[in-house]
Amino acid sequence: MKRFMPILFVLGLIGTLLSSAQAINLAKNGKTSYVIVTPADKIPVEVTAAKELQEHLKLMTGANFKIISENAVGKNKNLILVGQTAQAKKLLPGTDWKALGNDGIILRTIGSKIILTGGRKRGGLYAVYTFLEDNLGVRWWSHNERTVPKKTNLNIGKLDTSYVPKILCREAHFYEPNNYGIYAARTKQTGHFHPVPPEYGGHYNILGWCHTFYQLLPPSKYFAQHPEWYSMINGRRTADGAQLCLNNEEMRKELVKNALEWIKKNPEAGIISIAQNDCGGACQCPECSALQEKEGSPSGPLINFVNKVADDINKVYPNFLIETLAYQYTRKAPKFAKPGKNVLVRLCSIECDYGLKMTDPRDKSFADDLAAWSAISHNLYIWTYIASFGNYQYPNPCLPVYETNIRMFEKNKAIGVFMQGDSYNEATCFVRLRSWVLAHLMWNPALEESALVKEFMDGYYGPASPYLTEYLGLIDKAYADRAAGSWFTPEYMFKAQELFNKAAEAVKSDPAIANRVRRERLPLDYLWITNYSVAQQYAEDNNIEFLGPKDPIAAVDEFQAASAKYNNKFFSEGGPLEPYFAGWKIPKLKINPVGTLPTELGDLSNKKYVDIQENRYMLHGEGNMVKVLEDPDASNKVAAVMTGEGTQWATQVPITTKLSGKQHIYASVKIDATPGASGTAFQVGMYDTNIGRGVFSNDISLEQMAGGKYVLLDLGTWDLKAGMYIWFAPVNNPDIVKGIYTDRVLFVAE
Repeated sequence: MKRFMPILFVLGLIGTLLSSAQAINLAKNGKTSYVIVTPADKIPVEVTAAKELQEHLKLMTGANFKIISENAVGKNKNLILVGQTAQAKKLLPGTDWKALGNDGIILRTIGSKIILTGGRKRGGLYAVYTFLEDNLGVRWWSHNERTVPKKTNLNIGKLDTSYVPKILCREAHFYEPNNYGIYAARTKQTGHFHPVPPEYGGHYNILGWCHTFYQLLPPSKYFAQHPEWYSMINGRRTADGAQLCLNNEEMRKELVKNALEWIKKNPEAGIISIAQNDCGGACQCPECSALQEKEGSPSGPLINFVNKVADDINKVYPNFLIETLAYQYTRKAPKFAKPGKNVLVRLCSIECDYGLKMTDPRDKSFADDLAAWSAISHNLYIWTYIASFGNYQYPNPCLPVYETNIRMFEKNKAIGVFMQGDSYNEATCFVRLRSWVLAHLMWNPALEESALVKEFMDGYYGPASPYLTEYLGLIDKAYADRAAGSWFTPEYMFKAQELFNKAAEAVKSDPAIANRVRRERLPLDYLWITNYSVAQQYAEDNNIEFLGPKDPIAAVDEFQAASAKYNNKFFSEGGPLEPYFAGWKIPKLKINPVGTLPTELGDLSNKKYVDIQENRYMLHGEGNMVKVLEDPDASNKVAAVMTGEGTQWATQVPITTKLSGKQHIYASVKIDATPGASGTAFQVGMYDTNIGRGVFSNDISLEQMAGGKYVLLDLGTWDLKAGMYIWFAPVNNPDIVKGIYTDRVLFVAE
């Protein structure tokens, strides 16, 4: 069985390297003697395959390739046999058609006949798409942008390719394939969220999708009468932030009954999810705890339970797969339990750094879990994450990990891969490139990602490609050099701006490509807006030209208009972008002068000091983890405000060249917290990117911050240098701390 060679965008060479003995003449001077032949018992997807071939050959050559049924062929010998025709089967004796599965393909030339066939469900269609793409140079960049080379004289050489993909469910979770089913089909994607019409081969459908315990047994319906069906936590049955009691037989019977009702309504789906809720709360009852102890993981009780559910369902629907998750607390495989033959385990990598290859030592624990599940699973599916779901607007660094990770998944026998990217926006960081590259790599992991990236960049962005490709490399370097928090710093912003300016100049005479370049600039525009003053300070400190927008308020308005034009409407997963625009203008407006210095500092008239306000902060996860809000108590009526949720260093104050030297540091902070509460309110510290480690970290107590007024914190005297930054972070106590307000940070030279 031959692998495909990496796709090469060499349209000018098609046909020119063929000898006359090898060449088949498909068209000459816009005419053809060939007809497209479909099976006598053709199915809808084979009709589609023939029409897709006809349409693209017409666009390419100008010739009209008629479509006929094989029982009307007559004596015509110049045939393109599409799908499982009787002639194709006769010409390919010994072919194991069953082994082709749903998607396997065969491309073959025998005499003057061209055979484009494969598995009955989608193989014939995929053979056509492979022929058009790999042999004729057609490219589908997006749902409405394609390249079809013009060749009124079209010759092809010998075809001899057979291929069956190992990854069956291939899903790049982006807006394009999730909303345009024909594009998904043309890029051979088959995922749950891809609306591929049946006549284009359809797609996999997982009933319930995931986290279905409470979908199947909602506590609102069952908990009052059957609390024993739900988790026991700390000796008490609860349905809050909890799961099911997986050793309760009566619960399982009711769950199976409800699951069978789901299947009855959609028996063609083929997969149903029986999976934990999206939280912790595993049952701690004696039976569940004993089994967990024996198996060495909470996945032990889960697999034991799902196997029994699968046995029950398969008595009625013997070919159904029963899906469950290896996710968070169940990620580690059990010691003894093994998923049944009809159980599908979806292993999730949510703890991994999405910008790292999974061969990286920092992801060793996931690699170990992957190997363990691969060893015991009949059906393994990978759910991995390739976006920052708290901030889609930021540049995305994970492009270089795709090839290594997908090959790793295939090696570990994954039959499905779900690559969860930004499915909400059409204009965040190179989402069309990512969708296209991922689709090709999941179809054939042996392809070289670098070649695919170059092909897309050159084919889609034309003369702008070298500059935008360099920008992609800049993103990767910035992420590799990161210390923490907002990693695409002004240093990289200035370089990126220069590259985009050159890219725009290179394509200014081509409106279509210029529009594509403008769209890709949106994440950089976002960075200029949210780091405007910090970037100004960087330019001042380094005595270089400021490359950002001259009017920051106008820049926000322009970003808003461009976002509307390009369907860029979400800041985070499920979080709309619209509410952020007004807030981004606040620190730029400077509607109030900075108030007087804190009296605790005494007389500073003979000392040098710098008052850093929120417009000079670096905000990590702005709009989600931290927001700039008006506050009448703040020195300039504006503050950076974090919630008490999480532990991210969301508010950061970079140390610039201007602040270098021995400085006494003070921070003016207040909190909104439950009165009388005790413990830690938040943390403050300093990190030095020059040496890659922290300088100090202090816990600030609730008692210290009591009263809801601004408190001037003395952070000590330090010898500062550029590359350091001060950080503020919550301690994940949102029930107690509702807001952490950082008004100003003052530096007094010693």
